Amino acid sequence: MINGSTLNLGHYCFVDVGWGIEQEEAVGHSRSNYEEAQVVCSVIEGVTKALKVGCKPNMGVITPYIAQRGLIERQLEERGIDGIMCEVNTVDGFQGREKDVILLSCVRAMANRGLGFVSDERRMNVALTRARFALIIVGHAETLRQWSPVWGTLIDDAHNRGCYQILTKGNRRKKSFIRQALTSNFFTPLNAVLKLLQDLFVHS
Repeated sequence: MINGSTLNLGHYCFVDVGWGIEQEEAVGHSRSNYEEAQVVCSVIEGVTKALKVGCKPNMGVITPYIAQRGLIERQLEERGIDGIMCEVNTVDGFQGREKDVILLSCVRAMANRGLGFVSDERRMNVALTRARFALIIVGHAETLRQWSPVWGTLIDDAHNRGCYQILTKGNRRKKSFIRQALTSNFFTPLNAVLKLLQDLFVHS
């Protein structure tokens, strides 16, 4: 529950992180988005805590940028989640492989020079087809709409299917999201997915 609104993730969801800001590295010009990383890591942490004891998660995070991959890996490590529990990689790194649950961090936000290879339809196709049971896309909807008709169509489709959730700017709402994501109650809409995954995950 976020300011009275339930964030319904389910099997498929586009989460609009409207306050996200992209940062470009001085060397290498890779990009990251700290706010998106926070949301992604909170969802991953919530899912791992919601699973039954003994279940081994089979989750992955896909992002187009090496800088974002490193940022998410560091934040997950701080939460006690390693690469075995959740693999974080670039789009190319996930080519030909799947995970039961995939989170896609789009990174670009308020971009003034387009989307770069985030608008590459071949990479987009790879990223969107790596999930077996649940796909959660985390991005800045306004920026994606502005620069890519394909992303705009995807976001419109998520709206029409009731699979679009917006997180607006404001400390109260951000903190509420992060706090709620740390509890399994937040993931009540994911119960059907979790039940299925608990039956399929390999027990350690």
